[in-house]
Amino acid sequence: MCPLVSGITTKDAALSFELGMRALGLALGNRIHLEPGAADDDESGGVLRVGGHLVIKKIDN
Repeated sequence: MCPLVSGITTKDAALSFELGMRALGLALGNRIHLEPGAADDDESGGVLRVGGHLVIKKIDN
């Protein structure tokens, strides 16, 4: 996934960040709001398995 690049650095960086946040939300679902070390009894939402890995690359300006 990659957003369309406009050539405007701040716009491109913002779109890249937004896309990364959407990927994170898809991966973690409701678990995105848990504090580190908190118990996750509810596996609702995300597609990333417990113990899985997610790599997000974003465009910097």
